[in-house]
Amino acid sequence: MYFFLALQITILVIAKRPKILYAYQSLPIVGGYNLIGTLMKIKLRFTQTKSGLLLMVLFFSSFGRGQTLVYESFDYNSSISTTNLSTQTSSVWTNINTGDNILVSPNGLSYSGLSISTGNKISFDSAGMDAARSFTTQTSGTIYYSFLLNINSLGSLNTTGGYLIGFNEGNGTTYGSTFWTRKDSGGSGYNIGINARTTVANTVWLTGAYSTNNTVLVVVSYQFINGTINDVVKIWINPIINVTEPTASASTTNNLTDLANISRVILRQDSATVTPFVDIDEIRVGTTWASVTPSAPITTWNGLTWSNGTPTASLDAIIDGTYTTTSNGVFTAKSIIVNANKSFTLNASTNITVDDIVKNSGTFTIENNANLVQTYKGELNTGNIIVNRNSALIQLYD
Repeated sequence: MYFFLALQITILVIAKRPKILYAYQSLPIVGGYNLIGTLMKIKLRFTQTKSGLLLMVLFFSSFGRGQTLVYESFDYNSSISTTNLSTQTSSVWTNINTGDNILVSPNGLSYSGLSISTGNKISFDSAGMDAARSFTTQTSGTIYYSFLLNINSLGSLNTTGGYLIGFNEGNGTTYGSTFWTRKDSGGSGYNIGINARTTVANTVWLTGAYSTNNTVLVVVSYQFINGTINDVVKIWINPIINVTEPTASASTTNNLTDLANISRVILRQDSATVTPFVDIDEIRVGTTWASVTPSAPITTWNGLTWSNGTPTASLDAIIDGTYTTTSNGVFTAKSIIVNANKSFTLNASTNITVDDIVKNSGTFTIENNANLVQTYKGELNTGNIIVNRNSALIQLYD
């Protein structure tokens, strides 16, 4: 099924024959069946020609992804900032208690090598409401969760710390595989810890400090072991993607009552002294390592050649050099990511098809009579696109 983008532009004529006009429009993008707002802005440049006004049409369709128990990209409306996570997600997440809200916020997190991030992210800090998302109950084997974390400020975080996310037994208050943070003793960064349950004294802290405003990939597992008081919990920080399960960064064996089952992943806000200013994104829950660490098949343009062949619908195209479609060719790609200080230009009368999203940190230009066709399920594009379109002479009062 295809969805169509509707773009309404108001042009202010400031001279009888202006040579260039600019209009800025935040685009509504249709995903699934819900209208959501995108952070991508299109900059339209009109020039006077006899060819008339040419308009660009973007097409959207839906597609499926993922084989995990949970894949949460927070692809929800981030403009509803006065409500709570349950309302924002139409009850996909359940509020556990009351207090300050966990909210969907713009601009998702990303991690090199991990499958391209989609949607938005969540942000929270200090004390407040907790939230949980349910999945098929698991009672054996090893269960994994992964997420992207960016602590943008320590706030009043102390050196004892607390946990931010973990697994939940049933719908009660028994938690396991909890992920912890605390203020580093040096004061400039934070430490990461893992706990089989929630007792502070049982937290195993990783060596070294992590700096704020850096995205970290976290993977945590809970292994059901036959017997009692012996389940094993592991954690990996920034593991290599697209490999078999590597050696864990740390592990711990439970010395309290083991979890009887795992049926939810929970998010926790405790207090100002144990919960820093947190962004979390791309939460995955699965029964295998691969299910929570999907790699991003990519090919990178360095200004001369592609690193992994010409892009296809299954490859993300990374633009790390100047690219123009007249000189370097047209293609279909899963996603297009333009790196900072790099440029990508769709020259006149050329088309590019993208099956997923566009992330632009450089310069992305669509020339007159060129088209960007997107067939994706509704995640948010990021960055700006310049669209040049020719028009007839514009007179005062036109």
